[in-house]
Amino acid sequence: MAANERRKVLGWLAESGVSDDVAGWLTGTEEAALSALTARGEATAAELAVDDPRLRVRITLARGTKYEGTQNVSSRVLFLLAAQGKVVRGRPRGSWTSHQYRWAPLTAWCPQGLDGWTTEAAEVELARRWLAAYGPATPDDLRWWAGWTKTQLRRVLTELKPAEVELDGVPGIALAGDLEPPPEAEPWAALLPALDSTPMGWQRREWFLGEHASRLFDRNGNVGPTLWWDGRIVGGWAQDRDGEIVCRFLEDAGADAVAAADAAARRLAGLLGGVRLTPRTRGMTWLEQELSSLARGIRAGVGETLIPNRPSRIQTNIRVPHGRPFLWSPAKGDESRRGRLPLVLRREQHFPGSRARHASIPGIPGRSGRTLRI
Repeated sequence: MAANERRKVLGWLAESGVSDDVAGWLTGTEEAALSALTARGEATAAELAVDDPRLRVRITLARGTKYEGTQNVSSRVLFLLAAQGKVVRGRPRGSWTSHQYRWAPLTAWCPQGLDGWTTEAAEVELARRWLAAYGPATPDDLRWWAGWTKTQLRRVLTELKPAEVELDGVPGIALAGDLEPPPEAEPWAALLPALDSTPMGWQRREWFLGEHASRLFDRNGNVGPTLWWDGRIVGGWAQDRDGEIVCRFLEDAGADAVAAADAAARRLAGLLGGVRLTPRTRGMTWLEQELSSLARGIRAGVGETLIPNRPSRIQTNIRVPHGRPFLWSPAKGDESRRGRLPLVLRREQHFPGSRARHASIPGIPGRSGRTLRI
């Protein structure tokens, strides 16, 4: 990671014409940033830029694209130092939604420093921890998640010696000591945020995502907010124009799922405390765009009036043949909303049960619906 980050920064410096010797200039700037941060104890990138003129140098990112922009090199130098294990990012400045963070030397948090790892040993340990959280899975899932080459993957698996298993007819791997079925859990609902590590943990997601990817992922492959029921993604959620949490089921999950999702949305609303979440480092998904444009009091597709002033609202789609659009009218008595809002409905996705072991979703108790045969 540190090597890749250094190559990117060197490229930006060269494109911006900062120095004839960008490698030497970057090394000196890193040393200046670490020295200034150590003297301050804790600082933001903007505060460090005051201490040394090199940290105020502007560089251009994504030159020649619609995302082109400039920023102080101090932010990129701090990212690079963090990748090297020399600094750590602390609490944000202001509220928890702020994107301005305080940084500190690693020694302020870990006086003894970090344990020394060779690259090969670190890769094996990373694979072990990933399998402990996301396994059983396919080798391609691990390679995609870690960003490794096939050669790196073969070397890691040769050293790790995982057990070979079958996942829905596809060869998979699991830790040799993690082959016992997990305990059964009661059905559960969860509203996970965008870019959550659970849905981003595998390359192949159809076993828990079904056919909902086009509605729940942006154009760059980043997942938006998702609605889970008993180990599967069955919909998504967003905040409407008034800041209320609105859930949308993309398949018929049953009345218990609707009630559980409503309870989960109420809990989330209490945690947010009225804070409005805004995507900054990703694009909005199709479902987010639709839900965020809704106003209060619109009638849901199951004949339920969405009541204003509630902390959360649930929408479910009626299952119709061939996924034809279903048009529904506003709630009776609300004459101010005369238009019709189209909902493109999807056929119910069937995830058959199995007597085989169910793999568990990391961090969330319950069944994933994916079958594992040892």
